[in-house]
Amino acid sequence: IVAVQNSNLEYGVRSFEYELTFYDGKETKLRTVSGKSFMYAGEVKYIIFPNLSLARTSVARTDFALRNADWVSFEKFQKPKLSVQDQVRRIEGSQVVVEGRAVNNDSISFSKSPSVR
Repeated sequence: IVAVQNSNLEYGVRSFEYELTFYDGKETKLRTVSGKSFMYAGEVKYIIFPNLSLARTSVARTDFALRNADWVSFEKFQKPKLSVQDQVRRIEGSQVVVEGRAVNNDSISFSKSPSVR
């Protein structure tokens, strides 16, 4: 898990690219994981990297880089007012399953609600 904090209360990041690189004690690059995300003004974004296959003893340090940030004003990129109801968590074999109902408490309508599994 990597925590990225946007301490700017006036601007959010509509999109950015990130890269997490693992190194061993000899500074040899073991693995790089990359992706894209977004971040609202004043938000702490937690980026989770599940199921990474690395020998725990071989990692000496990590490097996290954020690139190509598309900054936009708070007025143009506000966090929606969503809440989760009826949340249920359970373990199925080797997976953790979280289910619930997302409720839109805002005047902005959403045409689709994504399902993640």
